[in-house]
Amino acid sequence: FVHEMLVADAMIAKAKTRDERMAALTAAIEALRGPYYAVVAQATFDRDVRDAADRGQPLTADSISKIYCDAKARYSPKSIARGEGECLNWVTEPYIYYDMYFYRYLLATSAAAWFAERIEGGDRRAAGGLKDLLRAGGSEDGPTLLKRAGFDVTDPAGYAAMTRRLERLTTALEQEVGPGRSSH
Repeated sequence: FVHEMLVADAMIAKAKTRDERMAALTAAIEALRGPYYAVVAQATFDRDVRDAADRGQPLTADSISKIYCDAKARYSPKSIARGEGECLNWVTEPYIYYDMYFYRYLLATSAAAWFAERIEGGDRRAAGGLKDLLRAGGSEDGPTLLKRAGFDVTDPAGYAAMTRRLERLTTALEQEVGPGRSSH
């Protein structure tokens, strides 16, 4: 993910026309939407189903479908209409049930934003930490390797890099499409 973020930022910086900048910004935002914000909805669904089970609520297809649709709606634009059948998508997504899949995915994406932000800011320690992390592969658990590389999974401040990234990208795109802007 770090590489994808760095490439996206380079494409934005090298865009020569308004259309190129808008396309690069849109692609960079979309690259966050699926791997991060859609995964947040999935993790919310997972948590809410587990919470309902812990409270002793019966988990039926209807109740799980409602939890699924509520989670999706919470993290999707309000303008997206959902058909009744979409609320059953949880049935066809087996990765939902893999060992903490969504939490691991969110952790990896958050760490990538943190590393990208620092590397682009000239932080050589972060660049070296990322190289060490990649060299380590799966030799230890992820949180241990990330902490050694500089990203502390227990520090909420580390996760703010993703929010800053999205805010930076959307602000730049809003400026490109703002009132009074010509496409030429």
